[in-house]
Amino acid sequence: MIRKVLAGELSPNQSVVAVGGIDAVQDGIRAMMEGRYSGEVVIFPQISGLPLTGLANLKTVVPAVAARPAPGDVWTREAGASLIELLWEP
Repeated sequence: MIRKVLAGELSPNQSVVAVGGIDAVQDGIRAMMEGRYSGEVVIFPQISGLPLTGLANLKTVVPAVAARPAPGDVWTREAGASLIELLWEP
């Protein structure tokens, strides 16, 4: 699997289904344990105030970032960078 990722044959971003800020850690863990999401939950520790949000609901929570995922709600590095740029308060 690691070889495929390094070779560009497999994107780990395809399994991301929800994102959240540091305040969403407990909810993210709970969601994993309960099976609420069928993929990865990514927590951005540098962002606060972003609730655990499924990619399908991103347009209602952070509309400026919602256009960044690839078609089919596939998370991208650009979406992550945009989220940090928009919501990070140093």
